[in-house]
Amino acid sequence: MIKDYYQTLEIPVTSDQNEICKAFKTLSLKWHPERNPENKRERYLKFCEICESFEVLSSPIYKAIYDQHGIKNLK
Repeated sequence: MIKDYYQTLEIPVTSDQNEICKAFKTLSLKWHPERNPENKRERYLKFCEICESFEVLSSPIYKAIYDQHGIKNLK
């Protein structure tokens, strides 16, 4: 389970949508399992964490819920 979406995307809590998208693009290219076949399982799991983080933080509604109540109430 992901503990902190901001930490996963390596961005500060005050990031705007452009910074979130830029971080997602950079990390998804870096960790994509097909780009680097070594440790494919580890890369796949990290890639899934990055995608989940982006899915929440890129939506203003989900981001507001996550910022106010954390991951527990988001699920």
